[in-house]
Amino acid sequence: MKLFYLHRFQIVYILFFSVIFSCQEPVDARLTTRATSDILSEIANIQSSLRPSSALLKNQEQGLVYLPFANPEEISSIDGKLDTEMVIKFATNRLYNTIEKKNIELYHRSYNGRLVGPTLRVKPGDSLLVNLINKLPVYENPGPCNPYQPLHDDQDPNIIDSLRFNNTNLHTHGLHVSPMAHGDNVFVNLAPGCDFQNRIAVPLDHASGTFWYHAHVHGSTAIQVSSGMGGTILIEGGLDDQPQIKEMDEKVFVMQQIPYVPDTGAGGDPNRYALKFIEDKTFGPGTWGDGIKDSTGWRTTINGMVLPVIEIESEEAQRWRFVHAGVRETLNLKLIKSKEGKVIHEKLYAIAEDGIAYGYRSDIDSMLLQPGYRADLLVQAKLTDGLSQDTLYLIDASSPVLDETNTDEYESERVLALVVLKAKTTKPVARQLPTSAALRQYAPYPSLVNVPVTDTMQYVNFEIKPGDTTLFQINNVSFDHSNPPRTLGLNNIQEWTLTSSLGGHPFHIHINHFQIQERYTKGNNKWIKQQVKPIWKDTYFVPSSDSIVLKTVYKDFVGDFVLHCHILDHEDQGMMQCVRIDSANTIGNYLLDQGIEFCGPQYTNSLTSN
Repeated sequence: MKLFYLHRFQIVYILFFSVIFSCQEPVDARLTTRATSDILSEIANIQSSLRPSSALLKNQEQGLVYLPFANPEEISSIDGKLDTEMVIKFATNRLYNTIEKKNIELYHRSYNGRLVGPTLRVKPGDSLLVNLINKLPVYENPGPCNPYQPLHDDQDPNIIDSLRFNNTNLHTHGLHVSPMAHGDNVFVNLAPGCDFQNRIAVPLDHASGTFWYHAHVHGSTAIQVSSGMGGTILIEGGLDDQPQIKEMDEKVFVMQQIPYVPDTGAGGDPNRYALKFIEDKTFGPGTWGDGIKDSTGWRTTINGMVLPVIEIESEEAQRWRFVHAGVRETLNLKLIKSKEGKVIHEKLYAIAEDGIAYGYRSDIDSMLLQPGYRADLLVQAKLTDGLSQDTLYLIDASSPVLDETNTDEYESERVLALVVLKAKTTKPVARQLPTSAALRQYAPYPSLVNVPVTDTMQYVNFEIKPGDTTLFQINNVSFDHSNPPRTLGLNNIQEWTLTSSLGGHPFHIHINHFQIQERYTKGNNKWIKQQVKPIWKDTYFVPSSDSIVLKTVYKDFVGDFVLHCHILDHEDQGMMQCVRIDSANTIGNYLLDQGIEFCGPQYTNSLTSN
């Protein structure tokens, strides 16, 4: 069976695109008022369901909600090696439905039967060995267990083939490692009934920080990641050793959006929900907001939990690591409390994005996370005099509509977690935040702002072309394994310009980070330069109104990998491009000798094999 992702925006893209700029300001003002009302109403509902003396639901014994926050399961390297296995299989787990106010049974693809993959903690110089064992059911005759077999063969690559939804692999998002052979090779195609040993060598000089992993077979990425097939990778060192941060309690937040539907299809169970195939309402603009409001009761989960409860002492400082492991929803994180019908914001202290330390502290009111983003935030709050306890709320606040086509589209602000602020005790906890000066030495990369470019200019334009078959493209081309790759030189400084013809898209490129240089916004038919910090990222949102300029340098590794939109259903439908880093055309000559004419893993040479 083959099917297309269904998109309700094929017509509204054209209708609304011409009015985006003229109506944005009044709509934003209107939504701000509505958002404040919505979040205060939600907080009132939560408070009415809690016992006065604790943050526990009255029927907590039955409800998987308001449970104590817990980090995901963690696996650490031992003697320079993290050796583990991940079994990919369908599993049944329970989630809380906030509309029906009860637990639901969820049948979904998983790593080791969990809603969230384990956190993998390694050090620079370690070997990360992950044996993937695919125990998902076979939907067609998979043939031999050849992980290097091309995915699409003769079929149209723009068609999402449900028979391949159980093929999988592993991508280490943000790691600077080899993309070849058994490394971070997203062209591996692991069929059901097969296994594959990932052998990833983390360089000794690798940046320390918050990274993550997820499934990445083209055509099945969105369905698998939205099922929970993602987890955190922590590279130790760097900020971990900063004296104030070292003393802090550390929390890991894997943020997921699971678009489950009633399991009423063939072979289904009417007593449960499932995420097995693509439904009309699974992905696309507005679908998540609809799923929140209707009886399915979707909610952004944190480590597989709905509305967990975090405890923190007054004046205690904690380190919160956020991973946006969702498919397409924007998260706008704020820490607030309500007082006398007003919303009061607590400061957040950002120290890193996408695993890369800023080298300073940024004191902010909110942190915007697009799919694939990570952020390290420090949190500290103080009880108001006279109070022995208070409740703060981590919320997903209102934010720009991701596809930018319908500015009237609105998704209610939602509480993500409760933060119980308790009285200060004599317990030894971290109470001091580091200054920007104290963080300066932890920035791992020198700036490229004034470094001259040594390679050709690179250009990426995201395009959506509505029609009988909506096309998702980069530079007028949909992804196909037979397309020639974008070839770049090793150790060259490159400048890239990113734009979008329709809708906003998070740009992500594998293996190497990039530094933001300039940002321009189009208004009144002119490009107006905006202020932007030259931060290092591996994923960056490109609105249709903007032009983003970045610089990067490709070091250490040759091989083939991809760049793509990190709205994963866009990527699955063709918004992806192959990239090749080649040194003196070594790889090109090798492929030519082997008679291989396309980008992909059909070679396992020893040039940079681990």
